[in-house]
Amino acid sequence: MVMVLFSLVFSGFMSPVLAENKPMVLKMVTFLPDVKPGNVWPHLLVKKVATISKGELVVKIIGGPESIPMSDTTMAVKNEVIDIASIVTVFAESTVPGIEILGLGEYSSKEIRNNGTLDVFKEMCAKAGLYLMGTAVPSDAQKMQCFFLKKEITSIDELKGLKIASPGGLQSAFIEALGAVCIPIAYPDFYTAMERGAVDGYVHGVPGIMDFGLEPVTGFMLEELFTSPTNGFFMNLKKYNSLPQKYKGYLNQASAEVDEEGAVIFNQLIDHVKKEIGKKGVKVGKFSHEESVKFYKLYRQSMTADTLKRNPDIFPKMQKIVQNPDFYRLK
Repeated sequence: MVMVLFSLVFSGFMSPVLAENKPMVLKMVTFLPDVKPGNVWPHLLVKKVATISKGELVVKIIGGPESIPMSDTTMAVKNEVIDIASIVTVFAESTVPGIEILGLGEYSSKEIRNNGTLDVFKEMCAKAGLYLMGTAVPSDAQKMQCFFLKKEITSIDELKGLKIASPGGLQSAFIEALGAVCIPIAYPDFYTAMERGAVDGYVHGVPGIMDFGLEPVTGFMLEELFTSPTNGFFMNLKKYNSLPQKYKGYLNQASAEVDEEGAVIFNQLIDHVKKEIGKKGVKVGKFSHEESVKFYKLYRQSMTADTLKRNPDIFPKMQKIVQNPDFYRLK
């Protein structure tokens, strides 16, 4: 009997809290490859959890999209295949209707946590058996993504007719409102699509050009940023609820600190990316102020209309808490 009990403890069938000096390990996958610069935030979460818990709790990254495809990560978490995943919200929308509304937010990752908006999204996720810890790639409001193109442009009209790659059709309403054509393609396939001329550009988070080594097939970065984080750290709700209270505290504190510090890192990384891709021949440019305001308003109007169409029962209640009528990009 003693030998059986000993075996159970150390094979993981009993609570890790009962095993002497054995930390609890939570396994995580990320939607970006585990390489710099895109792995900064998952590793920041790993470090924060280890520091805050003093080694009692460990988050272990086991891989990126090569281990579990982005389109499958939501169900992998929901079905307890993995404990935690950073997930692009477009791939969680069918499981958590309305979760994409996060991307329309005109408040920073820290602000949506502090003003109660994140709690509303947490409730939405809980109904689907998921626990939303926080944003996986935090940023200031509407500074997450941009267009990367083969050729330089100086006006919105020059986007007309261009074929733009987007994972899962993310931002398709905006792309089409610009007069471009949205081509749903997974991130790992962007390089080949650009190289073969299947697309003229792609939508990606700013660090994505370096995460996937897209510099050789990219000629221009349009520094007209849009969307707030369309991603999050998601955990299986049953797994989260089973944790001792102090472990929940470790995860929540770590996530809150990642939201705040991670946004600062993202701002710094924008400058780093521009500098590094410039060395490899990728030009960076902006529109005039007038064209920039027009560009952002078109994004806001098209994505608001699309979101309302797809979530008529949810979005009207959410619009007031995610959109800022005094947002500086509208002026």
